[in-house]
Parts: sequence; C-alpha cells; structure tokens
Amino acid sequence: MIARSCQAVTLVSEADRYLEYLNLVVLPTYQNAQGNLGTCVLQEIRGGLSYFVLLSFWASWGDLICFAGPDTETVIQNPEEKSLLIASESIARHYEVIC
Repeated sequence: MIARSCQAVTLVSEADRYLEYLNLVVLPTYQNAQGNLGTCVLQEIRGGLSYFVLLSFWASWGDLICFAGPDTETVIQNPEEKSLLIASESIARHYEVIC
C-alpha cells in the first residue's frame, strides 16, 4: 500500500471555504479513482494560518500512476484552489505503508 501526502496553507478566514472545495471537488476525484483505499484531510490551526494535509492510500504504484500520471510527485491545482491558498507544496510525498 502507498500513502500519498499533499500539503497546503490557507488563512484561517479561508479555511472553511478551502475545506468545502476539498469536499466538493477534490475528495470525490480521489475517492472514485481506481485503487484508492481511503482519503482523509488533516488540519492544524496555528496563529492566523490553517495547515492542511491531504492523505490518500493506494493499493499499488500502478493505481497511483493511473490517478496522478507518470510524474506522481507533481501536485496539480486549478485556479480556484490556488486562489484559496497562501502556500502549497508543489511536490507530493509518497510512503510505503509497512505496518
């Protein structure tokens, strides 16, 4: 199993809008993808910023490549998503789940 992590930061004032965007647009795309074993969103509020981690689990590298494309490290964000963020990692991190 492969875990994929993507991170983003919003102002606290935009956190609810970003979470709504994730729930309406991003999560359904992940959840309907072949080989997706689960997806969750983590949030930490620190000061005036809200830090998000989108964590997804995949049955195999092949399934992840079918979802993300051959360059699995590249995070693709559309203009609507970018407008809600003040920072994001452009590289997704991947981990093999070992236990």
